[in-house]
Amino acid sequence: MLKEYTKELARKGLVEEELTGSFITTEKGRMFLKFYNQIKELLTENESSFQGVDSSTRIIPGRSKLLSLGVNKRFLQQIKISDEQERDLIKGILYLRDRVKDISNGN
Repeated sequence: MLKEYTKELARKGLVEEELTGSFITTEKGRMFLKFYNQIKELLTENESSFQGVDSSTRIIPGRSKLLSLGVNKRFLQQIKISDEQERDLIKGILYLRDRVKDISNGN
């Protein structure tokens, strides 16, 4: 599973394999980690406002929403995540999408 996860990170350009076989984080990966940490902080700060959202509020069943956001189908088949983790991942992806738009627009 770790090997598949690492391949997925490399495919997305978040890590690179060195000649020694170890992996290093790319600039894109460092930026992703920065945004990820900001998302975690945001979720922690606003935890009370998200408590009303539970897995029963899902609009699209299964992992279709993650697929529609560009998460690899094969990757989703190989991992096990809870409904709460899926919800947080969706929120994070949507946040990152907005941040990329803001950065692209010079904001």
